[in-house]
Amino acid sequence: METKSEPTPLQWGDRIDHKKFGLGTVEGEPDGEKVHVIWDDPNRAPARVVSSFLRLVTRPDAKGGAFWNHEYSKLLKTVKNTRAASNRELASAFRPIDGDGLSKLEQALESEAKALNDLREFLAADEKGEHP
Repeated sequence: METKSEPTPLQWGDRIDHKKFGLGTVEGEPDGEKVHVIWDDPNRAPARVVSSFLRLVTRPDAKGGAFWNHEYSKLLKTVKNTRAASNRELASAFRPIDGDGLSKLEQALESEAKALNDLREFLAADEKGEHP
């Protein structure tokens, strides 16, 4: 029987400690219960580690540029996907066969508007220097 892993409490940029491997930094988004760790020891290769073997040392207030670039990329992908959905609904809204074409179009346009607003908020925060 397959079990679904619980989300890890660790976040990108967290400083962690491992009993055997020492100190490191969480790099990237956790994948279920596993996190990608860049170790402080330059002779140790980065690794994916089960979060229960890690102890949180500190959680920085500021995240690095790679984190914010990743967050921007996710928002941009959402905008592109919702815009593509809106375009598909626009193309099929005229004389819909199933009768709910207008409803589907309105939902698609609302999703696109939300995605654009999320992206605008992200860019406004960045312009104000809120993304160190």
